[in-house]
Amino acid sequence: MTAFETISCTRCGGGGRYSFCQMYGDRCFKCSGTGKMLTKRGKAAALFFRSLRTVKADEVVIGQFVQMDGTPGVSSKTSLKVERVYTRLFAGKTRQADGEWKSFHSLVIEGVSPNGDSLSLGTSAKRDVLLVVTKEQNAIN
Repeated sequence: MTAFETISCTRCGGGGRYSFCQMYGDRCFKCSGTGKMLTKRGKAAALFFRSLRTVKADEVVIGQFVQMDGTPGVSSKTSLKVERVYTRLFAGKTRQADGEWKSFHSLVIEGVSPNGDSLSLGTSAKRDVLLVVTKEQNAIN
């Protein structure tokens, strides 16, 4: 796991727990129960690191590991090893500003999750996709 500069959470004092509520228990919302939060410098480094790992969906290459945040029915932490990328024509059309009707296409990324599940994600070709850094890539030499 890639680590960035952190400090103890300023809300819970590093314990990861704060006031109790029925829905979430006593988990601290500022640090998500970890007891740690990024420093200003750590947050800047994490954002820069994320920007280096972000590509457009049509730039994904077979063999890469990717994850797509905000995909319905898929956890934001679910990654997949890309096995196939193709364009699919949707059954339907959209009306353009000039009144013309236009067919639209979807980019489909298919692959296998780390636990062996087959996944297929349909998206826009210009949507941001996050490349996942594997343990081998993250190893410090």
